[in-house]
Amino acid sequence: GMMRDNVRGVTAVLADGRVVRTVGRPRKDNSGYGLRDLLIGNEGTLGVITEVEVQLHPEPTTSSVALLANDSLTEAVGAARAVQAAGLPLLAAEVVDGQGVARAASALALVAPLPPGTAWMLLIEVADGGIAEAFAPVADAVVAVATTASERDRLWSYREHQTALYA
Repeated sequence: GMMRDNVRGVTAVLADGRVVRTVGRPRKDNSGYGLRDLLIGNEGTLGVITEVEVQLHPEPTTSSVALLANDSLTEAVGAARAVQAAGLPLLAAEVVDGQGVARAASALALVAPLPPGTAWMLLIEVADGGIAEAFAPVADAVVAVATTASERDRLWSYREHQTALYA
C-alpha cells in the first residue's frame, strides 16, 4: 500500500540465518532485484523483518475536508482523482455508501448530509492550509466543506461511526 512508498530500507533475517540489509543504502535504481519490495511484500515467507527505515513527512499545518455526493463508484473515484490532480497532498479519500451515511447521521442525531437517494459519499481531505481550493474541479458534487478542526471532525464522524453501526 501507500506505506511501501515511505519505507526507505529494511533489515531482515532469512530462513537460513543470513541477514539482508538495505537500510542506509541509496534508493533502488534499475539494476538488480528490489530486495526491499520483495521483503515487504512477502508477508514473512522470505524472511523476518527486524528493522525498518521510514521516510517521515511533516504533519500538515491545516487541511480541508469535503463531503461529496456521488451516484456511482466510478464517479467517486473520478472526483478523487480530479482533486488529487490539483497537486496538493492528498491525506485521505474514503467512499461510504449512502445508506450507511444516513444511518450514522440518525445514530449521532445529526442532519443527514446527503440528498435523499444518494448512492455514495466521498470524503476527501487535502493538506491545503485550510483554503479548500482543491475542491473547485468537483464543486458540483460538493455537499459540505470543512476548514476548521471542529468542522473536519463533524464531517469525519459520518465515516468513523460506520464500523460501530455495522457491528
